[in-house]
Amino acid sequence: MHVYPPDLDVAGPVDLTLTIASGLTEEQAEGVVTLTAPDGWSVTPAVRPYVLPPGGHATVPVRLTPPPGAEGGLHLLTARTEFGDQAYEDVTRLHVFRPGEGGRRSPGLEVTLEGLGHPPHLRLTPGGRAEVVVRLRSEARSPVSAQAQLVSPWQTFEMFPEWNGGAVVPPEGEAEVRFPVRVPLGTRPGRWWALVKIACAGWLHYTDTIEVEVER
Repeated sequence: MHVYPPDLDVAGPVDLTLTIASGLTEEQAEGVVTLTAPDGWSVTPAVRPYVLPPGGHATVPVRLTPPPGAEGGLHLLTARTEFGDQAYEDVTRLHVFRPGEGGRRSPGLEVTLEGLGHPPHLRLTPGGRAEVVVRLRSEARSPVSAQAQLVSPWQTFEMFPEWNGGAVVPPEGEAEVRFPVRVPLGTRPGRWWALVKIACAGWLHYTDTIEVEVER
């Protein structure tokens, strides 16, 4: 599923294209795409059912209309569908300009590792516990759905029992994603690394590398 174009300057009604495609080779794909416009905006269609034969696709014209006097800044049009117990989402970034408000706002997030020092580090002993806390801040006028994944070497997998998370950052607000750290008893001393990958609205960010040390 894809919404095109992915990035638009908006001063009035705009036309976009929603494409839905199936990678199945034997079964048909059936579901519903929900298009969510920013508050006060209108989108047609807002809901689009689909039934695709194996390998099939469909193209749907979409009309998006901002309200008079739409707030300047970054807004998001979101397309979402669910199939096979998995959710799929795509967005178009919408930039509205007002006199005196400057240019485009960043499509991404301000990302901060909380409480790990500079450079970030974790020093623990076997049986020890901690958390990796990532704070996300957004300038967008729309909610931003962010996916966060903690990445580390395979030797440390048992230390990070919950590596996949996410949050919805409210408009011009902030949210946190927390990853628990649990050092199993019997873990040998050593040094490793970890970092967090954040994806949102076609934007990808990696945090600074965290030094992970297990002491005797």
